[in-house]
Formats: sequence, structure tokens, C-alpha cells
Amino acid sequence: VKKFALNSIFVLFGFAMFFTPSNVDALRSNISLYQKNYQGLFYVSSDEAATWQWLRKNSSSSAVVLAAPRGANAIPGFAVRRVYAGHWAMTLDRASKEGQVAAFYQISDDLARVRFVKDAGIAYVVFGSEERRYGGGALSTASFQLVFQSGEFQIFKVL
Repeated sequence: VKKFALNSIFVLFGFAMFFTPSNVDALRSNISLYQKNYQGLFYVSSDEAATWQWLRKNSSSSAVVLAAPRGANAIPGFAVRRVYAGHWAMTLDRASKEGQVAAFYQISDDLARVRFVKDAGIAYVVFGSEERRYGGGALSTASFQLVFQSGEFQIFKVL
């Protein structure tokens, strides 16, 4: 019994030593971001919530959505839809895909944009404040149909 108790204490100590540093670091990071008033990680605007709700109700459960990193991380949780490039641990070849997302939102060449979304199997494209920061300009209505808008958030269906 004494040996079992000693082994249990050793295992418990090892467990705490293994998991505590990562939790402390995550807490420290979140407090730091909160103190810098980076509310984008902590709050979703009503327009953004309406956008994700529309996607959930009006798109196929197998639809792939293109959005900039912040939105792409929120969509699977709020809209329960797949994204082209999302969470770092859940996206294969993440660095390449993030570069492709940036390139899509930076260019204004509609042919290149259409080729990319068709090749990638993307059904919807989100355009909000984060996507506009890339500077590529609006999507062509000949290739993309505006299907939803709430405030600065727009969803385009790939035609």
C-alpha cells in the first residue's frame, strides 16, 4: 500500500509538472491580449454572428468557405462549416494555404480568383474588415454572387 501511494504521488507530480506550464503560458498570453484591448479574440460583433448564422442555415454542410484567418478560425465553431485554411493544427500545409488566402484577397484579377476557388473547391467567400485589409478590392458580380450582407460582412457564392 505504501509503494502504491508513493507511485501515485509520483505520477500526480509528473502530471502536474507536464501540464501546468502550458496552461500558465496560455493564461498569460490571454491576459496580455486582453490588456492590450485586442477584443477581436474575445468578442464577436452582432454582424459577424449574423454572418456565421446565415452560413450555417443557408449553405450545405459540406460547403468549403474562404475567409481570412480570424474568420476562418470562427467559422467551424459558429457556422459548423469547413474552411479552406483555418486553425493551425487542423489545416494541412497551412503556410502554403495561408499564402494562397492572402494572395486571393490581395489581387483584383477575377480570372485568377475564380480559378483558385474552383480548383480549391470553395463554395463561399467571406468579405469583412479583415479581408478588406488585404487591399485587393471587391469581387466581380459576374463570378461571385452576393448572397448575404450584415454591416461590413458579406458572403459571396461562387458561381
